[in-house]
Amino acid sequence: MRRLLVHLACAVPLALALWAAAMGGLSANPIEDITHRAGAATLTLLLVTLAFRPVEIVTGRRGHMRYRRAVGMWSFAYATIHLLIFVGLDYGFDPTFLKEGVAKKPYAWLGFTGWLLMAPRAATSMGPWKRWYGRYQQAFDYSVYACAVVGVAHFWWLVKTDHTKPAVYGAILLLLLAMRTPPVTGWFTTNRPARS
Repeated sequence: MRRLLVHLACAVPLALALWAAAMGGLSANPIEDITHRAGAATLTLLLVTLAFRPVEIVTGRRGHMRYRRAVGMWSFAYATIHLLIFVGLDYGFDPTFLKEGVAKKPYAWLGFTGWLLMAPRAATSMGPWKRWYGRYQQAFDYSVYACAVVGVAHFWWLVKTDHTKPAVYGAILLLLLAMRTPPVTGWFTTNRPARS
């Protein structure tokens, strides 16, 4: 039941976007609107996956960790939607047009780099790849951190004027990374109340 609720919660951004499209609630540039919605969902869920470990550090409980893979896969799904809308609807999968357009939008290279960083981790979360992933778990975990940094940088570079939202994402990311440092982890491990 809880796993189903996690999946339903992760599907909310997609449901809201589809509802807005059906009801005419998108902006004057619907393609850009949906692209931004998918990008925001990608980055939000990516930060949620990074929050699982800090929650464990603070509470000492690991039960919620079983849902991290599901949230991560949803994040990758939104990243793929984000990429396909940009490449397909914006540029019609035309390599020449895409090359010329992306040359004027360097932030697009950052976004694609982020997707490439996410892809191996998503692939190794499924089927026979899971056993192979175990050997390189630390490397893949580090790639997720790099992907989050790239995602925030992509968002920051994309925004032309008001950087409040990307700054908020960046602050949350810094907090989540700080929670993983040995001094912070050690403090919470030493000072959290004993579980009855």
